[in-house]
Amino acid sequence: MGSNPITAGDLAAAVDDLKQLIVNLHAKTEEKLIEIQKHMATSERDQELKNNLMSERLDRLEDRIRVQEDRSRRNNLLFRGIEEPKAESWAEAESTILDFGTYFALFNPNNPPKFDRVHRLGTYRQGQCRPIIARFTQFKDKSEILFKAKNLKGSSFNIAEDFSAETRQIRRELYPFLMEARSKGKKASYAVDKLKIEGKQYELADLKKSCAMEGEPKLTYPPDCPTSHQNKDLTQSNPTNKPPQRDRPSEEPSQAKDPNPAGVKTNSGTKKC
Repeated sequence: MGSNPITAGDLAAAVDDLKQLIVNLHAKTEEKLIEIQKHMATSERDQELKNNLMSERLDRLEDRIRVQEDRSRRNNLLFRGIEEPKAESWAEAESTILDFGTYFALFNPNNPPKFDRVHRLGTYRQGQCRPIIARFTQFKDKSEILFKAKNLKGSSFNIAEDFSAETRQIRRELYPFLMEARSKGKKASYAVDKLKIEGKQYELADLKKSCAMEGEPKLTYPPDCPTSHQNKDLTQSNPTNKPPQRDRPSEEPSQAKDPNPAGVKTNSGTKKC
């Protein structure tokens, strides 16, 4: 018996079946692709969320480390502008600070502060003077000297607190806001890594955010962004003086204190600190 011959109708039916298989396969492929895309989008969102959480945790950790480092420096003071002899020892640096403090009445000479250590910062270079960092044994001694640093007004000496590099950068960025507040007659000062304006503390991020919100600052200050002040650190100075000595002859009562006790000139051709 021979097989039935294939008719045109059979071929047409077979082609239709193949077309339907292709359509079904394409539909399933599309469904799978959509499912994969949804999964990838969900994974990307989850990964972005995880990255954001990790970034926030890292920021908090870095901030905690910065705060801890600042606390470890809370008994330190930096003295700038004091001329440096070559090969100065730690003991000599301490004696220099005691001479300096006695001359400018930064403490009671009969009860001088005690130090854990006193030394210069950085590498010695001829013609330059490195700042002296002093770590006080008692925080109250450090606070008293910092309070009396106003006695240095009119001299080229400078006393500043010691902070981490990150906090110093924050204070530099806060400086324009500080100057802006003072230019408006407001009482403003640093509070470590914040600004205290009229008794209220502001963080740098809040001050920047208030400037970005045009006409609708959340903070009562500043109403506008500071633009006329350069970012500079208040601890900058123009050091030119030698350290005064404790055995310096006492001045006459009518005689004003010389802001340049060592008499070092700053005109061209003379040695600067």
